Amino acid sequence: MYNALAINPAFAGCHDALSATISYRNQWVGFTDAPKSQILSVHTPVDNDRIGLGLLVERNSIGIFKETNLIGNYAYRMELQDGKLALGLGFGVTIYNSAWDELFAADANDVQLMNNNTSAVLPAFSLGTYYYTKKYFIGISLPLFLSYDLDKSTGKYKIGNPFSGSNYFLTG
Repeated sequence: MYNALAINPAFAGCHDALSATISYRNQWVGFTDAPKSQILSVHTPVDNDRIGLGLLVERNSIGIFKETNLIGNYAYRMELQDGKLALGLGFGVTIYNSAWDELFAADANDVQLMNNNTSAVLPAFSLGTYYYTKKYFIGISLPLFLSYDLDKSTGKYKIGNPFSGSNYFLTG
């Protein structure tokens, strides 16, 4: 909510100046392995304000699961009536880590927990559009729309894009 670049790559460069945002969220304070999120975004207009470039670094952790997104954002901006219309693309990687061996099992020989640590570096893409004037803005985006399913027989992730299960954002 406070960092539009995290949900819409078309937001890159819309402040007409170099902009940086840092956010930190710590949920369920006092609980072990509670969810935590950190986001850093930097974006700026370039090339006579037609292009916006941005960088998004996002880290989420919940218990033994950790995810880091490194996303470059590109927005092409054009004049439209009293405002600007931006079309954006985000591209980068998602780094997944799960540390099953950090769990305390009642059965130390539990096969499901032994040697099941998984790590993967996977592609990440986002799409968006953003129209803004001095008085209002509206945007629609599809952030990080690829999905990943772990194939337990091979230990590899399968990449998909079931748009019906994706998160769409409408902002205004």
